Amino acid sequence: MVCREYPNGLTQEEYKTLIEDNPNAKFLQWSNMKRNASVYVKGRIRDADHATLNLDTWHRVQMNTETFSKSVAVTVAFLD
Repeated sequence: MVCREYPNGLTQEEYKTLIEDNPNAKFLQWSNMKRNASVYVKGRIRDADHATLNLDTWHRVQMNTETFSKSVAVTVAFLD
């Protein structure tokens, strides 16, 4: 669960505990998101930072490993 006050997200258990401890927190604008989602792509893949790829078959997208850096491990989360 993600909102402006919790941009890196909470697990379902953490969210449940927060709501139990602070019932007003349920009124924050929460979004249900998945951490480290698996994504598959096929066809023309465009991105402003990279050359266009043409994939004839399905490929699993590998997420950026930036979150494994010691300098950003606490401050960056990839959520979808």
